[in-house]
Amino acid sequence: MEIIQNLNAFARFHSKEEHEQFVEGMILEYRLRRKIEKLQHHRLVGIRTLVDSEIYDAEKSMGPSRRSKHAASRRNGGASDSESTLETPAKRKQNQSQAFDVTKLEGYKKLSEAEARLCEMARITPLQYFELRKHIVTEAVARGLLDLESDNHVLKIGMLFLPRLSYTL
Repeated sequence: MEIIQNLNAFARFHSKEEHEQFVEGMILEYRLRRKIEKLQHHRLVGIRTLVDSEIYDAEKSMGPSRRSKHAASRRNGGASDSESTLETPAKRKQNQSQAFDVTKLEGYKKLSEAEARLCEMARITPLQYFELRKHIVTEAVARGLLDLESDNHVLKIGMLFLPRLSYTL
């Protein structure tokens, strides 16, 4: 391995055991950097979970001819269970966003446009949203972060905060 050859020049500065430990550490660092680069690439192409990452890697390693066969068999409806799981994360994400429509759910008419978009993006029902909002306001008032007597209070709910909050209810 090239790393080991490059590090041999440093062997004279410490004992054999220390040098072996140093080389192992450098190899570990190299592997971690490669893994980080891979995960950063996955994030750029829209992959957010390890399962999606594994599926993406499996499809990528198949080669173009096998990928096109899998895609053709899925289009024709002849895909088996194992083939249908090799759907790309971007397509799966697109299918999920198309499938969730809050306009047909109970409580939709009480939502503002921004709240409806938030419910669609977070994939929660309007009733779940109202429960989350009530919980957030209650907690904010209890902790002194929000004053309900003030006329101009605005409550902004971040998308990153919603998944963690839904588990606390």
